[in-house]
Amino acid sequence: MNITVAQLCRLPLFVKGFKLIAGAEGLNREVRLVTVMEVPDFPEYMQENVFVLTTLYALKEDQNLVGEIVAKLGNMRIAALAIKVGRFIEEVPSYVIETANKYGLPLFSMDKDITFREAISTISTEIIESQFNTFKDLNNQYEYLLSSVLKGDKIEVFVRSLGESLNCYCACVSPLGQIVAHYFPAEFQGGEEDVELLVNEAGKSRRSLLGYTQIDNDYLFPCVARDQFLGYLVLKDIDPMSDSQLLFVRQMVAFLSIKLLEKHLVIETEQRMIIAIADEILFQRYENEALLKERIKLLGLTPQKYHFVIFISFRHTDSNDSLQFESHQLLTRLRSVFTHSAVFLRSTEIVAIVSLPDQPGTTYHKTIKRAITTLMKSGQGQQNNEFDLGYSQIIRDLRQIPDCYEQANKAVMLGRIFKPESNLFWYEEFIKEGLLLHSLDTNEYNMMARAIIEPIREYDKKCNAELWATLEACLVKSSLEKAAQALHIHSSSLRYRLQRIHDITGTNFFLPEGRFVLQMAYVLSKLDSGVTPEVSLK
Repeated sequence: MNITVAQLCRLPLFVKGFKLIAGAEGLNREVRLVTVMEVPDFPEYMQENVFVLTTLYALKEDQNLVGEIVAKLGNMRIAALAIKVGRFIEEVPSYVIETANKYGLPLFSMDKDITFREAISTISTEIIESQFNTFKDLNNQYEYLLSSVLKGDKIEVFVRSLGESLNCYCACVSPLGQIVAHYFPAEFQGGEEDVELLVNEAGKSRRSLLGYTQIDNDYLFPCVARDQFLGYLVLKDIDPMSDSQLLFVRQMVAFLSIKLLEKHLVIETEQRMIIAIADEILFQRYENEALLKERIKLLGLTPQKYHFVIFISFRHTDSNDSLQFESHQLLTRLRSVFTHSAVFLRSTEIVAIVSLPDQPGTTYHKTIKRAITTLMKSGQGQQNNEFDLGYSQIIRDLRQIPDCYEQANKAVMLGRIFKPESNLFWYEEFIKEGLLLHSLDTNEYNMMARAIIEPIREYDKKCNAELWATLEACLVKSSLEKAAQALHIHSSSLRYRLQRIHDITGTNFFLPEGRFVLQMAYVLSKLDSGVTPEVSLK
């Protein structure tokens, strides 16, 4: 702990020859250095927490300058100012006392018989001894923490030790926002939801150059080991920390990082096992359904009568705290909404295998859709369109789970292409698009491209005719009148454009067969331009 002005006041030298004449409210200021001021430009080189000694010799003829310099020192929050009286001035001017009181700056009159050397030696000795005791305490704390690590003490021991030392709420939080361990002081008013909000807020903000985030009286210190972010140390409702307290907290963060790394390695091993089993279920074809049931039980799911798969893909896959927190929230809500489910994270994707105990049907599907809609609206990602959710058809044979995973994955991919304004997609909405997806890169698709897609696009490029946009509007809108309104053209102009498409491709929009061919061409073109490697089926 750094020495304070109040502690200096109890020293024999101060009792003997220093008299406090102003700024009593600043006696709790820390003292880190002592120096002498005898030149007019002294404040230009000053810093906080310095105890200043002076005779005012260089300033005794200019009272206005004395007042200005004392005001500057007050603004700089020096520790204290001591003026030697009886040497060059007989008493401290009243305007200096008023200025010191204004800034809460401790002001002393110093006896002329006390030399600056004696004062500097006494104050410096106290500062050095205080710093020595601080480092001694920190070393004792370090040895205690090291001993705790070597004994294999749990994270709870470290958190309780810190909380008791600082007398504040203290929590160790995982990257996903889960509270690993926490300590409550008797007077703490709050709950775990406060910590979650704090972690979420810190995840959105930039990490401080100081190595921690401060929000009001709350602190979040990132725990890092092997260049890997492992969680936070959270301190709530704590007064501004002293340097020694901050050093102690940093020590604790280092040891908590070690404990979290141990825990992370165990969890990581378990997760790898879970993902390996999940990948078997999602990608391997089982002939024996009984064996598949046993594998699914290893994921914590006892299969019911009917099943489907949910697939969630984040639109922005940058690794950050906010994304991790949102992933955890989604995992938790999925398990809450669908109690018979196995939910797991695959890279930046979330997959859920859901079992249903009841008979599925139209009504039951509406219930599922309503539950999924509620699930998405309850999270922040829905409001910001940060992720898309696709879900498969309902099946009875567990051996079709790989097909369901592919359907849910394709639902997201096709939904992003054909319904970009939404982020909730059911595979059955895209059956025809799913069928046509298999036609890409085939001879039939190439024939369709040469006969219809390329001629229309070439004509648009040459004549700026907007034939492709016209075809899209006519296929998407419920009537030609609405298509014309969307294009801001007259219906006769729209019919003229459709006739030009007929002339160029030989396909008549106004005949059922022609409309069907043009619609296939349109869908294939959208698929060809919209399919990207962002959503992987492997």
